[in-house]
Formats: sequence, structure tokens, C-alpha cells
Amino acid sequence: TWDPDVKIKRIPLPLPMVLNEISFFRSYVNSLLINGKVILPRFERLFLDDGVHDYPDVDLLANYERQVEALYREAGYQPIWANADHLVTYGGTWHCLAAQVPRL
Repeated sequence: TWDPDVKIKRIPLPLPMVLNEISFFRSYVNSLLINGKVILPRFERLFLDDGVHDYPDVDLLANYERQVEALYREAGYQPIWANADHLVTYGGTWHCLAAQVPRL
């Protein structure tokens, strides 16, 4: 059933990138929520064995971050940005990384 209290917010999705027939995907949803804070992935440039590569939407990254930060603040979280370029090469960022930590 439809719930009038549920609000759906769209978070910007950076463009995928293909280099050397390998796809790289980035997402601001792949974040980590901890004690009222959100660790958000920051994407600056991709470092690979064959060199440094700018993302295809490099000119839009600052705008994406402003939108993402506003959405998370509106939801009550304090944003903390942490570079995740090295994690993109493994197919995930902060949430994917933390999902592998066992509960103690």
C-alpha cells in the first residue's frame, strides 16, 4: 500500500567508465551510515597501471557532491567524504567494504 510518509529521493549517479574493456561503476549510495554520520565515496580520478584517468563526468563531480551532501543532511546525517577511487577498481566502495566485516 502507498504510505504518504515515505519520501523517495533520487541521488545522482555518476557515469560509468570503460577502460581497457573493464567497466568501472561509481555510486554515492554505496556509503556507510554510522552513528548519525555518513561516510560518502569521493571520486576524483582513477589510478590504474597504465596511468591516471579522469572520469567522463569530471566537470559534474562538484555538483554531484553538493546534491548528495544536501540529501544526506536533509535525512539527518553529517557527511564525511573519503576518497574511494582505489576501491572502484575492485567493484565497490564503503558499504561493500564494510559488508564483509563480521559482527563481533
